Formats: sequence, C-alpha cells, structure tokens
Amino acid sequence: MPSKRWFYSFAPVTTITNAAIVAVSLALGSAMLALSGPWLGVVFDRSYDGAGVRVAQVLDNSPAAGKLREGDIIRAFSAASHGRVELKPFITLDDPDQLSSYAEYNSFFAHQQAVYGVFASPALTAILSDERQVEISPAAYPGPTILPGAFWALLLLG
Repeated sequence: MPSKRWFYSFAPVTTITNAAIVAVSLALGSAMLALSGPWLGVVFDRSYDGAGVRVAQVLDNSPAAGKLREGDIIRAFSAASHGRVELKPFITLDDPDQLSSYAEYNSFFAHQQAVYGVFASPALTAILSDERQVEISPAAYPGPTILPGAFWALLLLG
C-alpha cells in the first residue's frame, strides 16, 4: 500500500501556489465560457410576473438598440432553425434551486436550452405583446465589463 507521506513532503508554499494556479485557471475558464455565448444587450425586469418578459433596459452598444424599448414585453422568440419558443414566467429566474419540484427544475433547464438554441441562430425574431415583430442578430459579448457584478462576486468567493 503506497504511503500518504509523499503529500506531506511538499512545502506549504508549493501547495498554495498550485492551488492558486488551479483556481485562477478555473476562474478564467468560467469567464471565457460566460463570454462565449450570444448577446442581445437587453436587461429583463426580474420582478415582472406576467406572460413573457419585460425589457428593463436596452444597452446602447447592443444589437437590440433602436429596435426594442424599455417596457416592451417579449412573449416569444423565433428563429428559422428552431421555430418559435414561448417565454415562460421563470425564464429570468436567478436561482432554479428555489423551484419546488424536480419537474419544474427540469422544465426550467429544458426551456433555457430551447431559448439558447434560438439565440445561437444568426438572426432571431422577438415577438412582442402588441404583436410587433423585431428582427435581431445576436452578437458576441463586447467584453468582460458587461457581465453582472454578481457573476464576478460569485467567481471571487468561489
């Protein structure tokens, strides 16, 4: 049986340095993954509990600038390659752990996957509550400053 003493032969500085390298690598990987997806540049109102989602803010440098307005309610997204996806009320949920059952949890992630499929298309249509249809071409993230502070806080604390 191999001895566990080999682990104790490393200096504390070596162990801490190796742990720091792993932590920084994982943090960079997480940031790169978060920045690799499609981006609309729209902030949704998390307090809205009606059908669809309400636009709280459209960022100036976003693909949706000039096309969507604050207060617009998006009922669905559609794309030629993925069809139409109706937006369910829990789409803006921060933490799916607060859902009351595994069925709701699984439904949440299935819905997120369907919405991501539409967002990954070169062009999509936002269908608003007033039946207006807005063509938007998702773009790549403009940079790490666009990620919310909660992302960076969780990354730092993790």
